[in-house]
Amino acid sequence: KDHPAVSRFKGSWIRFYDFKKFNKYDLRVSSINKSTENSAKKLTLEGEVTRILYQCPKSIAAFEVFKNYETALRANGFEIVFTCETNNCGNAFGSSYPNDNAPHIKTFSQEQRYVACKRKENDTTDLYVAVYTVY
Repeated sequence: KDHPAVSRFKGSWIRFYDFKKFNKYDLRVSSINKSTENSAKKLTLEGEVTRILYQCPKSIAAFEVFKNYETALRANGFEIVFTCETNNCGNAFGSSYPNDNAPHIKTFSQEQRYVACKRKENDTTDLYVAVYTVY
């Protein structure tokens, strides 16, 4: 199912879903290159972790999907923690991403775009969302 804070792009379907009540997650907050992968900046978070991989029809541009999510997140009170696109994400960004049963995410793509956002939910809880799009 979709996460209540982020709705799916119209016409897409869930290809992978995972939810953990309590887990660690490394939020990427810098570009990642093969030569410096171990020193890339990551924010280690703990708490509920939901991971959803959506697939869109090939007729939809990855840029359209990315801009749709970025615009919706900003409109819903999220602040941008880090964003990158294409070569600025680095040549190892995709391979650093949890991919489970979607190995194509490991492939570097000129169409890659990423945004990590944060929204304060209450005095003790922050909600983070990361969106990584590739073609």
